Amino acid sequence: MSLEDNTKVEETKETTKGATDFVLWNAFFWKLIRSLAIIAVGTTAIVFICRWLIY
Repeated sequence: MSLEDNTKVEETKETTKGATDFVLWNAFFWKLIRSLAIIAVGTTAIVFICRWLIY
């Protein structure tokens, strides 16, 4: 591990340590909701395209 990599790891640890649990969970839930929304939209689009192709 180079000195630069070590510095980046320490900065990340300090950033995470400085953030509250609420901020970390909030970011996690927003990413989760966004991912689920993208999956839902993609699935809906596939279903409608398949229906259109079948009928």
